[in-house]
Amino acid sequence: MAEVEAMLDGLRAQDPDVRRGRFGMFSLRGNADIQDVAHRGYERFFSYNGLFARMLPSIGLMQQELLSGWASLLSTTPECGVLTSGGTDSLFNAVHSMREWAREHRPGVEPEIIAPFSAHASFTKACHYLGVRLVRVPLDGEYRVDLEAMEAAITDSTVGLIASAPAWPHGVFDPIGKVAALARKRDLWLHVDACVGGCLTPFVRELGYAVPEFAFEHEGVCSVSLDLHKYGYAPKPCSALFYADEERRRYQGFATEEWSNGPYKTDAFVGSRPGGAVAGAWAVMRFLGHEGYLRTAQRTMSVRDQILAAIEQIPELHSVGSELSLVTIGSAELDIKVVGQGLASRGWSLFGVRHPELLHLTCDAVDDELVAEFIADLVDVTRRVSGGELNERGDLRYT
Repeated sequence: MAEVEAMLDGLRAQDPDVRRGRFGMFSLRGNADIQDVAHRGYERFFSYNGLFARMLPSIGLMQQELLSGWASLLSTTPECGVLTSGGTDSLFNAVHSMREWAREHRPGVEPEIIAPFSAHASFTKACHYLGVRLVRVPLDGEYRVDLEAMEAAITDSTVGLIASAPAWPHGVFDPIGKVAALARKRDLWLHVDACVGGCLTPFVRELGYAVPEFAFEHEGVCSVSLDLHKYGYAPKPCSALFYADEERRRYQGFATEEWSNGPYKTDAFVGSRPGGAVAGAWAVMRFLGHEGYLRTAQRTMSVRDQILAAIEQIPELHSVGSELSLVTIGSAELDIKVVGQGLASRGWSLFGVRHPELLHLTCDAVDDELVAEFIADLVDVTRRVSGGELNERGDLRYT
């Protein structure tokens, strides 16, 4: 086993430095204590299959407590929720529920859904697999959905609307209340994608930050997705999908008896899924509790505030959006791809946005030392790009 472990360590050494990736692909880990709790929870149930919760009371109990804990922050009930295997699974199931609802309420219609251009690419993927037409509409000057464009795009085939809380590219919230009013007016299903912010926003609002309500406080919101493996700090993959009421919830899942073994039922699209992720999510929720999540949210927003303040002090750079924990960096003077490559050459693993061209940071509850390290490199790289010392261009992408 020692030889195998050495091989694994060698493979891991080829990856970017995890610490310097904490503003990009490796972020949302919390502190070392949170990671330890998540790891220990996962390890104890690492071979368990969440599909068989009926025969595994431990998994069933942890699932129920997770749903209860997060439902209480969304103004719904645990009976209206389901755990899923990641954000894509949550969005897929939301689109599926819209389609099944439409088959009852819009019989004979070839369904279509309207989404902002900034809505996650997984909606395109889900619609592709489910035979639903997705119509993307423009954003306004603040990178939120253009409400007039959304309403103008509604046709007799439209069955649902999408809004984000916040949208991944620019970190801004779509006007959920106004989109919900539009959904009520036109009798449409509204799904709010809060995969990024759903586990963070309630605590950030409690801290006094001006972030909007995004869930079932708004009449007209029918379903909400949130990723527990983001700011819930669960092991990956672990997400959740909630409905406004049990009537909407009944469109979720799949069941059949048309095979040799009889009843087969899954709450979501994915069948087998890691019980370890459920256990790790439950362990973190128990470990942190409300006050722990509140402290972590405060630390995360402090990191965001420090980075935004630093960007404001660099004349060549600016930020757009960034209402919650996602920070973007753009430039009207410099090629931001060169700035990104300069940071990458120093080990920082960042995402990118192409519309418009921006670097993309995901803030987490990291220590001030790492924040200062990043800011120092950002200042120096920007100076070198401005002075013509750096000219190699990187790429702006998500995957």
